[in-house]
Amino acid sequence: MISYKKKLMTVAILSTITMTFNSVAMADVGSSAYQKTQEQHANVLHVVEAKLQNLKPLLNLDSSQNSAWNTWSSEVIAEVKKQHEDDQQVSKDWGDDMSDNLSTPDKLAHQEEHLRHHIARMENQLLRIEAARKNTGAFYGVLNKNQQTIFDLFWKESTFHHMPAK
Repeated sequence: MISYKKKLMTVAILSTITMTFNSVAMADVGSSAYQKTQEQHANVLHVVEAKLQNLKPLLNLDSSQNSAWNTWSSEVIAEVKKQHEDDQQVSKDWGDDMSDNLSTPDKLAHQEEHLRHHIARMENQLLRIEAARKNTGAFYGVLNKNQQTIFDLFWKESTFHHMPAK
């Protein structure tokens, strides 16, 4: 039987893609951030689409599983696109110019506003991960044991790896 941990690993693909995409977008805030974000989004979208194209034949789905595949894979692609929209907003929100002439309390208020945006964004991300878990769980549930193993192994390197406490 596949462990709960392995099932979570399959869900984590979206988390990894999202975190990677977010960190790159956040690092490039500036005048060319929009263009860089567009290029990075196209690259991430291409990578995800290629992974899906490579995975499908490996699973050797039967006709009764194709509908579940179409639902799951279209949700994965839609999520990558939604994440791009969020990243564009982050670039806009965090790319503002804070005047050096602001008083210390005003600077702190400005930083507080940015952190509140970040908290809201992380809460939204949590909702997305929950939806991805449900979507992936539904697809995973129609796979036989061999297909589940293939699915797990295929996504293993693409998922979030939690570092154990020392």
